[in-house]
Amino acid sequence: MQNAIRTGVLLLALAAGGLLFYRMVGYLETMTGLMGRMADSVGAMNVEIQALRESVQTMEQHMAQLDKTVGQGARDMQRLNPMQMMVPGSN
Repeated sequence: MQNAIRTGVLLLALAAGGLLFYRMVGYLETMTGLMGRMADSVGAMNVEIQALRESVQTMEQHMAQLDKTVGQGARDMQRLNPMQMMVPGSN
């Protein structure tokens, strides 16, 4: 009788351990799926960040060109003295 109780307890412990192991495997599979999705998200973010960097570089180039154009326009305006242009007969 004592052997039957021991056997029953051992079988119960084995079943509980098996159930716990099965649940752990399920959690590991879920975690693996989540990590895969996270890796995909990080990859997509890297693509977007690279596109943003390129956009900023293009904007900086346009701003530099605009700065040159505005600077040239300001120098041209300084050379053309507006007060002299208003004097009659100066043309």
